[in-house]
Amino acid sequence: MVISFLLIPKRADMGMIYLLIFGFLFFAWGNMEKPQEMINDLCSAIKWEFWLNMAYSCLFFPEQAGYVYQGIYRNPNIFAIYILVACSVFLTEMVDGKEEKLLKKGISALGLGISFCMIWKSQCRSVMSGAGLAVIISVYTLLRRKSLRKKSICLLRGMVLMVIITAGLFLGHAGINAFPQQQDSMNVLDNSSRKKDGDILTLYAEAAQLPNNKLIQKIFTSRSLDDFTSGRIGFWKAYLRQMNLIGHEFRAVINGKRYLPHNGFLFIAYQYGVLSAIPYLLYLFYYMLYGYRYFMSNREKEKYAGFPFLLIVSVFPFLLLDNLESPFQYEAWFVMYFTTGLLLEKRETTPRIEGWLATEKKPL
Repeated sequence: MVISFLLIPKRADMGMIYLLIFGFLFFAWGNMEKPQEMINDLCSAIKWEFWLNMAYSCLFFPEQAGYVYQGIYRNPNIFAIYILVACSVFLTEMVDGKEEKLLKKGISALGLGISFCMIWKSQCRSVMSGAGLAVIISVYTLLRRKSLRKKSICLLRGMVLMVIITAGLFLGHAGINAFPQQQDSMNVLDNSSRKKDGDILTLYAEAAQLPNNKLIQKIFTSRSLDDFTSGRIGFWKAYLRQMNLIGHEFRAVINGKRYLPHNGFLFIAYQYGVLSAIPYLLYLFYYMLYGYRYFMSNREKEKYAGFPFLLIVSVFPFLLLDNLESPFQYEAWFVMYFTTGLLLEKRETTPRIEGWLATEKKPL
């Protein structure tokens, strides 16, 4: 990225920015005695933000018939990827190995149900796919947990949590429909269907309930894969045709206009040269690998050991189908890079002082 910036001037040298980010993260994580505390604080902050945002959305941004719900954001996809971060936190709390009271698990289950409801109402297919994938992996790892195999699973406890998750679904729906009479010009965003000549990606805002469901209609009315992906196949082909070794200054030109590729890999490869995609792919590979290892080795003792892994699993479909690689624009992007220092920092098995004392010869 740095080399591409030197050859092709851009608005910002993302290579230097990434180097500073990773340098700071490795320095911070490497000098913490208990790095897990930073993950705990981060997840707590995400939960507080989620509950405050949900209260604010319910009070001032009710759901409107004929529109995809987008909360306080101007785009339902941005709202969905924001909710997905909190969903990953709640999902991690549901499958962690630490013994907690039913009340704490119940709050996590309630937040998980509300998150599922908001993601469904946003109708963002990439986020829905990521959330479903994270749930499948979470259930799989939960069933393979040693502590659950050693003792019988409390069926009643599991049923209670499932009931609370279901209650969260209904609570989320009721919350954004409880104050429809309070709509005013400030809170009603103009999301009417819009279509411009020459536009490939067209937004049709529709209600998120059957039978006017955007996802269902896409499945039955799409005549091709390009139609189902809202023109993304055309974007990807255009970006692939215009790639080179040194990168570009601006976005790719498609039908006379510049569009984002709606794909993180293509954006990196196009903007900074095709060779830049190699370290980027390696980064994501090692993130998943070390995230899984950290989860499996610490899930019985750390509360949020699975959060980095479940986060990357859940955001991966969004990375493939949307513009996640927009630095500092999405909370999911920030959190994903922020947790990298925990996963990639190599640590000694024993503290330095204790290790030095263990090797020192004691006097007779």
